[in-house]
Amino acid sequence: MTTEPSIGHVILDLLERSVLVQSFLTLMLMASIVYMWVSGRQVPSDLTQFTSIVLAFWMGSKAQNEANRAVIARYQNREE
Repeated sequence: MTTEPSIGHVILDLLERSVLVQSFLTLMLMASIVYMWVSGRQVPSDLTQFTSIVLAFWMGSKAQNEANRAVIARYQNREE
């Protein structure tokens, strides 16, 4: 019988892998650009470029995490 990990353990695990930090940083940068654009302010090109880089890294790390989970699941199914 397996027990589900507590929410505290899940959050600590996500912080350990910096998933929450990456997600928060990416969303805050995107929100800053959207706010500046909606309020009619000039969005600096450096901010746009930096946000694009952070967004690409975030999406790439999410894709890599999914690929890793698939490999682990396949390996665990082989052992059974």
